[in-house]
Amino acid sequence: MTGKRNQNINGSVWKMALKQFSDATTKSAPEITGGCVVTTIAGLAITLLIMPLEISARKNKDLAEKNLLKDKISVLKKIKKHLIKAADGDLELFNQYRFLKAVDEREDKLKYRALVHATKSPLKVASLVGESFSATSDCVRLCHESVISDVKAGVLLLHASFNAILALASSNMSSLKEGDIKLFEDLRSSLIQKVSPEIDIISKRIDACL
Repeated sequence: MTGKRNQNINGSVWKMALKQFSDATTKSAPEITGGCVVTTIAGLAITLLIMPLEISARKNKDLAEKNLLKDKISVLKKIKKHLIKAADGDLELFNQYRFLKAVDEREDKLKYRALVHATKSPLKVASLVGESFSATSDCVRLCHESVISDVKAGVLLLHASFNAILALASSNMSSLKEGDIKLFEDLRSSLIQKVSPEIDIISKRIDACL
């Protein structure tokens, strides 16, 4: 973990201009963390999923199908809000860890606790991304043919975000105590086992519509 306090970031990173976000990330002492970048990308990927569902709901004349699409849109919007909060939280966790100096036993415990939270955070994001696959899967058959490619693009971005956030979590795990490493490795494996089949299912449903 490297960087300095994000003094130039006021409020949520989601409200930053894209150039400002990029400039704050691409520094020798970055103000944006890797976890924040990946989580923000996941939020944008969900935006790309919401768009075709909104269009499909507008075009669909069947009331039951329209309501199902609207329900899933609502679920995805809630997941997106959680991801935005997680992206901002990642910066806070980063600062807690980065600027704690293990000069005595108390500070050492605080720094380790911050590292544990910094490992939990990306795993929670991975879980949220997994929920978005579940929320979208049943909607694929209801999507208008003109926007199926957008659904596929969103799913591909989310899949990449899922793998990326797990990679960051694994990196943090290497600095944990043996017992905590096993705990988080088991959680990571459980997420992969749960989400991977959902990714396969939604990918097949999308390809069947293309």
